[in-house]
Amino acid sequence: MKKTIGTLLIIFITCNSFGQMVAVGQYSTKDSSDKVYNAAIEAISEIQFSVKTTDIQEGIIQAERQNTDLNMQVFASVSVIIKQVDGKTLVQATFIRNPGFIGGRKSLKMAQKYGDYIKKVISDLEISIEDKKHKMIY
Repeated sequence: MKKTIGTLLIIFITCNSFGQMVAVGQYSTKDSSDKVYNAAIEAISEIQFSVKTTDIQEGIIQAERQNTDLNMQVFASVSVIIKQVDGKTLVQATFIRNPGFIGGRKSLKMAQKYGDYIKKVISDLEISIEDKKHKMIY
């Protein structure tokens, strides 16, 4: 009986560790909003997400990544907001990896890769990425 309860407890803890993961990328540059918006859209497809909605006037991009092995369920999503603040163009991307998926990239890695792709077009891009555990700046 104790062995069964212990096994169930381990399974419960393991399953809970695969819950929703969130990372927020903050990217800034002196380049124009239009150039940054276009680079942000291109970077979405580079990280294998599909754009669902956009609003260039509001600086909004919504995208998701589907798991092709599991009946096209949404594996992860990202909400991007682009705005001008103090003479800089700021991009804030919130990556959410949905619970229930084992393996694959974590939200923090998605945010890192997204920033790396934008930086290929916007050379002066400053990148700051944080999740609940730690913050990375490079």
